Amino acid sequence: MKKQIKCLILFTVMILINITQIHAGTLINTTTPWIPNTSGTTVTNSDASVTMTRPNISGYRFLLIRLSQTRKDGALSRDLIAEEKITVKIRAKSSSTKSYIYSKFLDFPLTHFAKANEYRDFIFETTVKSNISPYAWLGLFTSKSGDTVTVQSIEIEAGSNPLIGTRIILPTPLQKGTKFASPDGKGEGLSQNDPSSLQYAMEHLKGGDVLFLRGGVYKFSMNGLKKFRIYKDIDGTKSNPTIIESFPNELAIFDGSMLHRDINTEREQGGILVYGKYSKIRKIEVRNMPEDGIHVEASNVIVEGCVVHHNGLTGIKGHKFSNIYFRDNISHHNSDVGLGKDKWNYNDGGNADGIAISSSKHSIIENNIVYLNSDDGIDIWGSSSTIVQYNKVYRNGYLDNHQHAGIGDGQGIKAGAGNSTDNRISHNLVWKNYSRGIDSSERTNKNLTYSYNTTWKNGHKGNKGRGYTGNKDTKFLKNISSKDTNHLENNNGKIDDNSWNRNDNSWNNMGTVSFINTTDVNSSNFLRPEQDEFLDIGAYAKD
Repeated sequence: MKKQIKCLILFTVMILINITQIHAGTLINTTTPWIPNTSGTTVTNSDASVTMTRPNISGYRFLLIRLSQTRKDGALSRDLIAEEKITVKIRAKSSSTKSYIYSKFLDFPLTHFAKANEYRDFIFETTVKSNISPYAWLGLFTSKSGDTVTVQSIEIEAGSNPLIGTRIILPTPLQKGTKFASPDGKGEGLSQNDPSSLQYAMEHLKGGDVLFLRGGVYKFSMNGLKKFRIYKDIDGTKSNPTIIESFPNELAIFDGSMLHRDINTEREQGGILVYGKYSKIRKIEVRNMPEDGIHVEASNVIVEGCVVHHNGLTGIKGHKFSNIYFRDNISHHNSDVGLGKDKWNYNDGGNADGIAISSSKHSIIENNIVYLNSDDGIDIWGSSSTIVQYNKVYRNGYLDNHQHAGIGDGQGIKAGAGNSTDNRISHNLVWKNYSRGIDSSERTNKNLTYSYNTTWKNGHKGNKGRGYTGNKDTKFLKNISSKDTNHLENNNGKIDDNSWNRNDNSWNNMGTVSFINTTDVNSSNFLRPEQDEFLDIGAYAKD
């Protein structure tokens, strides 16, 4: 007999950006994990039973809820960090006193509903013992067919500060693999025991496939594979995306050093080109491509856990489509310095960003590390309703020898232009970029918000560098600027409680904020204020 479970979930992760209300109903079985959405659905569990360990619960139907932050724009997540103190509050009811709530990963006890058909508040306080993936779950179990559990709200309060920069990206389970390739693969079996070449795997890729790439270097060449493409008609789905990923605990490296970059010779752009919607590119290194390392022109695409460097144009780029997510990547040393402007889009340093999304909507760039790219670190030109958050962005617009990278702008984050609207830039650390830290001085950029960012030492000597630029329609909220060439340009927007306009630290003394650590970029105290009066603003502060 089928059972219906209805959920109304309010999921709040206090250390993240905001509170989002989710109206959703769903059911999970052992093979289909769930990322919440905003669609408002009711689904039925057809599983008769499930067997679990610690504790062993046999014969119970169950609901699993991922520990994921969800927004109207899509699903986001972060790891819970070891030693982080959290409080989980759940308000739920069951039609049976033999229903239970349980979490293996959060070390909750097996707790039952004392009364039937009455809402009960469950409160669990715990310290996270080791890093926990957002794929961990809370379990709600019913004892027999026909019993129901209704969740009214879930709140998770995490006590530590936001994690800025890359997080741990767990591999896709190996058993989900449908195709396999290796650098020296010659078979046509596409199996783990008989992997194919990368080109053969690409030519036989289907929507929803999980292609695992064995570790090693995949050489792109003018006489062989010139680019890896997910074609337009190869679409995954929300529940079954197409995934291209390094084999678990190995690293696939796509190398384009044998492709021509000379503008006067035959050319191929190389790289990974994604035209199929609902695709994921995960945990791959992409280097030495003539143009973009990874180029996306499709909706609902995720690029995560990749290292992209020394490419001729932008490291990771999305263009025109919506719901693009670039997260937990490292993008550095992408440069077109010395290559003049021509049909290949080179511009002597002016067109190679670390990460860029252009003419897109409802996209997110988060938890990346972006440095030493010849133009801008992160650029969201022409995009709207786009979020840039929890990134480390530094030394863009420079070469390794500290010289200016051609004619590159050298902005840390370029926050939109060309009729961009409703973008939000939050909780980023931005330092030592050639020109401005976070920039958007164009009058056409509407309803832009800078909140809880920290900028430091942006702008070179004699340069009009600023910590921040905006226009009259820009909101500046609780940001820190320290030792930038100047704090703010075009200061006619809405300015509220930033380091430079607090009563105890005004423009007259240049809003100087000192930091606990300014040398170790991997330290959790890097650019963290040491003065108590600034702990509630800047990148590390809670919203």
